[in-house]
Amino acid sequence: MHIKPLKTAPDDKVMLAPTLAVALRAVDTWTDLPPKRRDFLQASLLRLADMLGDPPSLIVLSPSFVRVRLLIPSPSAFGIGESTMKNYRSVVRRVMERLGTIDTCDAPQSLAWRALLEPLGSPRRRRWRSLPISAPCEASNRTS
Repeated sequence: MHIKPLKTAPDDKVMLAPTLAVALRAVDTWTDLPPKRRDFLQASLLRLADMLGDPPSLIVLSPSFVRVRLLIPSPSAFGIGESTMKNYRSVVRRVMERLGTIDTCDAPQSLAWRALLEPLGSPRRRRWRSLPISAPCEASNRTS
């Protein structure tokens, strides 16, 4: 997951990451998706709110929040299996991509990072092995 730099509004105020409530309303407007897919996304997001024990208006869809609340705890902490947790994480990632909170998984890495990661092997393997390190550094323009 590539972290995007914070966007700024025209008056240079930092825009906050959307909440789950905002995401639920946004999914309704995605008419390019079939109704069943939109229903599935909304049901998954609501189930996620239930799992976390917070109302959707208090769940922030930011990379740091998702990392702490969804990536670090084990699925058993939520009473679900690994494959179910992967599905929820995938839904959250797709919604965050669509809302512009994160870049898509296939976004290209910068030339500086590609040069540093070249010794790690194939592009797919480099990306998988380096993602936790390179994404935050790339977001802040650090290569060393």
